[in-house]
Amino acid sequence: MENIEKNVSVDSDDGHVEIGTVIAEEDKVMSLAIEAKNEATARAPFQMLLAQAQAQCPEVSSTTQWRGKQLEIQLIFPTAAQRLTFEMSLA
Repeated sequence: MENIEKNVSVDSDDGHVEIGTVIAEEDKVMSLAIEAKNEATARAPFQMLLAQAQAQCPEVSSTTQWRGKQLEIQLIFPTAAQRLTFEMSLA
């Protein structure tokens, strides 16, 4: 996937605004950490989150690493758009 640039201009009686956004290839990764007293306790909410992501997009993969009292997680989506759609569904 290439970087996609989207530029929007908004005019009103109060002024002019230009808004630019860039969606990059690395935006397909959702990173987060779950704090818990042990890895087994942290894996339960991780498995639920992974199942939700894969229900929307079966191609989602993941990596995890236990550090201290945190399970560091990466959910890897095929595209940044799919990751953004999943994040919006969590709200």
